[in-house]
Amino acid sequence: MKNIVIDDLLTQESILLIKDIINLELKRENIWVESGTHYSLKKEDPRYVHKKEDTIGVVKSDFARIDLQNLKIPEKIINKISEKLVENNLIGYKYCKSSTVMMYNKNLGNPKLTEHIDHTEDKDTIMVDYQLESNTDWAIRVENVDYVLSDNQALIFWGNQQKHSRLFKKFNDQEFITNIIFRFNFDENIYL
Repeated sequence: MKNIVIDDLLTQESILLIKDIINLELKRENIWVESGTHYSLKKEDPRYVHKKEDTIGVVKSDFARIDLQNLKIPEKIINKISEKLVENNLIGYKYCKSSTVMMYNKNLGNPKLTEHIDHTEDKDTIMVDYQLESNTDWAIRVENVDYVLSDNQALIFWGNQQKHSRLFKKFNDQEFITNIIFRFNFDENIYL
């Protein structure tokens, strides 16, 4: 399995649209859940109050980041990403209707992402890790190879099969990174 970096993934119009969607979601009050509570419940559990299609905001203070899970992405943007997958011989993958925005900054502490393998993903899921906006470099390490992305670049990798992390970096008060994980699988109905 070969990881792939894609340049200029989206148009400026699409980037602005995604930023508008994120800003609207951040203003909503009923999306926020506690990190520990959210992750301790299975989605099938009756105490899990969100529908699977809901956008959920999670403050993950242990990583110094805010997540927006299940962000609604317009179909034309998903189609563009799907085209890039096909161009890179990743045939048959369908969008899982699952995107997570991750906003790292120093407001919650020093950002970190320790080495791990995702256990929430199906074995056939590929991750398109897209850097939406940043003002600093912070490499994504996958299987001991560092990838420093620029805005509007994406890294395709298999998060449930490959160890990945970000190296320690001390952020200053102004530094931030916002990236989005788009998930694709052979089964578009799989719920991650």
